[in-house]
Amino acid sequence: MKPLDVPPGYSLVISRDILRIRVDFCINVNGLEQKIQTQTSPDGVSVIPDECKLKAIVEWQKGSVRTEDPRQWYVGFVQNLISGEIAYLYQDDKKPPALLVASLAPERLPCKDSGSVATWYDPGPTSHKQFGVQDAFFDPTDAGAPPVHHRCWKDPNLRYVCMGDRPGSGRLPIRLPCKGSTDPRAVIGHEYPIGWQDPLAPVGNQTGVPTLRQIIGEYIMHTWLAVSPDANDRLTKRFVYLYWVEWSIAYQTKVDPVARTAVTVGESRVTQHGPWSLRSNREPILDAPDANDSACVRFRTRL
Repeated sequence: MKPLDVPPGYSLVISRDILRIRVDFCINVNGLEQKIQTQTSPDGVSVIPDECKLKAIVEWQKGSVRTEDPRQWYVGFVQNLISGEIAYLYQDDKKPPALLVASLAPERLPCKDSGSVATWYDPGPTSHKQFGVQDAFFDPTDAGAPPVHHRCWKDPNLRYVCMGDRPGSGRLPIRLPCKGSTDPRAVIGHEYPIGWQDPLAPVGNQTGVPTLRQIIGEYIMHTWLAVSPDANDRLTKRFVYLYWVEWSIAYQTKVDPVARTAVTVGESRVTQHGPWSLRSNREPILDAPDANDSACVRFRTRL
């Protein structure tokens, strides 16, 4: 990869030797830093960031092994959700007020966060690509993609990959199974709606029932840029990691339960990143329930 192949906003060219094959790449982490959006409806409040994007241009260069076929190699991303929760706070108007916290998170953390059963993150046409073939997918709506004349759209061994994620409380209505509670009203395994009023309140007269007053979200993701020689590309565990990014989301949402409005202050941001090495960086979880599939709610009576 030449310096002229590096678009604005990307890192300098980084090289890595893999099985006598040189891989050059540059990466852009700026798209992971986004503002947080709030959505309201009769079903409740959802807090989701603008799409967080991680982009890279990766070149597979043939080494001394003539039999190595670039079409065997794939490039893309792997992601884990490391820690955190989204806490919905319900209170009444008594003094002191009764408090119920509905904590939304995967059942176990850290966990795989690929968005599917695959080990690759969301293996779609932009986030996961094969070397040695013509790149047939160009998205004109991707504002940060290399220009149409860039070499990555013509050279079969040069790939542009881009992943996008909007980790948040999910689409409305929010309904999740209960996996734990310090409030005796909760039934483990029962699915509860996370809306404007206390999810554990009896159905019927809602007078004096605690209402949603605040949402506090804080969680950390790790994302790896990776290549793999495995033709079983969706479920492979044979990864060579090139780069590692830690990024986080933190916000507070103030809720007016009478007007049914909500205002959020917060952002996503990159906290650490750099070339991956086994000595200084962790390897991702690959064989475990996915974050979306294991999402649940736990109730507690203290913040």
